[in-house]
Amino acid sequence: MRRGIVFLVIFGIWVSMIHGAEAEERDDFRHTMTLFKKMESRTKVPWYYFAAINQYEKNLRNTREDLPDAKDPVAVYFSQRKWVGLMNPDYNDKNPVTIELYGGIGLDGNHDGRVERNNLKDVLYTLGNYLKSFGLNEEDIKIALWERYQRGETIAIIMGYAKIYKKFNKLKLDKNAFPLPLEANYTINN
Repeated sequence: MRRGIVFLVIFGIWVSMIHGAEAEERDDFRHTMTLFKKMESRTKVPWYYFAAINQYEKNLRNTREDLPDAKDPVAVYFSQRKWVGLMNPDYNDKNPVTIELYGGIGLDGNHDGRVERNNLKDVLYTLGNYLKSFGLNEEDIKIALWERYQRGETIAIIMGYAKIYKKFNKLKLDKNAFPLPLEANYTINN
């Protein structure tokens, strides 16, 4: 009897932990989508480009050791020097006036008077304005991506992600599958 009660208590805790983690994950996706949509309304860059670039950079940051790991749901990365300006003597500058003066890319996305590389709204607003500076149609976005990454495969990957996000109109896509026949000989290379 006692074992049964202990089992039920442990099982109940386990189930609530799983549901709590799922709810937290849903909240992260909801929060991130809200950020992307907000930046779309402010910059006119479609939200799915933010999502696609974010997904690409999240994958990149998880595999490259020279980049810091992504701790936030938004993984877009700007180097410190590019953010504040190459000639800026203050590597940690948060002043929008001096950052602009020194040619830094960082912008104040949340209107708090500070330009911070660890502020998701500042990062996304900066990214959106960067993309918008090239234009808003697909070819313009590709040019912006080329200027940022200098790699054709990267552009193809990001544009592929963007098409998927646009088609499904959501960020959480892990329940989708690509069925293959049982006798298929499929590898990542083909």
